[in-house]
Amino acid sequence: MMESRKALVDTALAHYPDLQAIYLFGSHGTEQQRADSDANIARCF
Repeated sequence: MMESRKALVDTALAHYPDLQAIYLFGSHGTEQQRADSDANIARCF
C-alpha cells in the first residue's frame, strides 16, 4: 500500500510541481481497499 501512495504522490508532483498538498480519501489506502478501488485525490495549489 505504501508503495502505491508514493507512486501516486510522485506522479502528481511530476505533472503539477507547484502542488502544496495532496489529500487521499475514499477506500484507497484503507483496510476497505479492494483490487478494483480507485484513488480519490484532492489537490491544493
